[in-house]
Amino acid sequence: MAATVAVQTGHGGSTGTWGNVTTVRFKSADNDTADTSNPLVKPTSGTNYSYEKAYRLNVTVAPDNNLTNLRFHRSAGTPSTGITDLYGERSQATGYATPIGTISTIATTTMPTSATVLTNDNGTFTGTGQYGPFIYIQWQIGTTAVAGTQSTLTYRWTFDES
Repeated sequence: MAATVAVQTGHGGSTGTWGNVTTVRFKSADNDTADTSNPLVKPTSGTNYSYEKAYRLNVTVAPDNNLTNLRFHRSAGTPSTGITDLYGERSQATGYATPIGTISTIATTTMPTSATVLTNDNGTFTGTGQYGPFIYIQWQIGTTAVAGTQSTLTYRWTFDES
C-alpha cells in the first residue's frame, strides 16, 4: 500500500504544537489563521520579516518498501514585488526551534523553484513518524512591497516511493 504522508506545521515553544496544513498565511504572528490580524508591514526603510513557518512531513501509513530522495521547492507562483521567500533545513537531531518574527538564522536561502534535494535526514525511510528535516520558511519584506493580498505560492515536497 502507498504511504500516507501529511505536511504539518508547528507553532509555539519547546517541541511545538503540530497540526496538518490546510492554509498558511505569512504574518507577524506564530499561527496559520487565515484572517486579517497581524498583517505584515511594509518598512519605510530596511527590511521587515514574517514569523518563520516550521514544517515537517509526518508519515501515518508506512510505505510498502521505502521513501527516498526527499526534495523541496516552490512549485507555483512568484512572490509579489518586494517580497522574498527564504527557506532552510533543520535536522531532526538538532530539533524543532520556536519560530521567530525577526531575521531567521534557519531560513536564510532563497527559495528554489525546482526540486532541490534536502541534505538533512534524507536517507531511506521505512516506517511511520517524521520523515526528513524540519523546513523553515520566512518572508522578507522590503520597501518596494505593495500593500494588499499577496500572490498565492505553492511549496512542494517530492520523494520517491518503492
